[in-house]
Amino acid sequence: MTGRRIPLALAIACAFALSSCKSGPAPKEESRPLEAAERKAIVDSMTQHLKARYGVWLSPRVQGAVSRLLARVDQGLAVVLLNSDKPICAAGLAGNIYVSKGALRQIVYENELAFLLAREAALARSGALEERLSQAADKGQDLQRLGLLEKDGLYALPHHVHVDADRAAVKTLYSLGYDPRGAVSLLQRWNPLPPSEDRLSAVREEIAKLSPMRDPVINGPLIDELRAALSSKGSGDARRPTVNPGVGRKK
Repeated sequence: MTGRRIPLALAIACAFALSSCKSGPAPKEESRPLEAAERKAIVDSMTQHLKARYGVWLSPRVQGAVSRLLARVDQGLAVVLLNSDKPICAAGLAGNIYVSKGALRQIVYENELAFLLAREAALARSGALEERLSQAADKGQDLQRLGLLEKDGLYALPHHVHVDADRAAVKTLYSLGYDPRGAVSLLQRWNPLPPSEDRLSAVREEIAKLSPMRDPVINGPLIDELRAALSSKGSGDARRPTVNPGVGRKK
């Protein structure tokens, strides 16, 4: 009987040895990087599509106020105002952050606007948009027709990318002296992308990691200037279509 068991034991040992030699999963094939000329054509097409669909909101006062706040968040990005009552705030290609009239009218506090701009800046810098573009190219999609805000557009990013951007924006608010709880109030009340409980939980967890702040900024002169510009009858001129593309006061 013993003689019959030895081959079985050897077979089991060989099976374990062979299984340990199996290679792991094949590495994920990287997306094809786009040529500079190809990328520029896509950016131009997407920009024209957005501006033709929503129109450009030409308001020097609003543009100036939002641009100054964005410069505090990230000096390498630019604001493009869209003439839409739909709340839109989305990072695009070529360093643009698209913000609509409807989005700005829903902002209550300056730290909320700072959070909104900071999270889009984080998305713009994350490389996720470029990766999404490359994936679309690999799938043979017509990149000239790839929209930004459509269901399957450029902004259709994995959920965890938005969560990571929320977390990064909380850190940016803290570094600028803003009360980071503006992220919670904005996500609870409104967001261009419907918030989910895990996004709120992630933001709260990030805030809990921070040391208490002394006199954090909630509102400031900038939000007063923005409100005045939004309520002014001459706040801006909408054009459709077109192809051309501080220290706050404590509350």
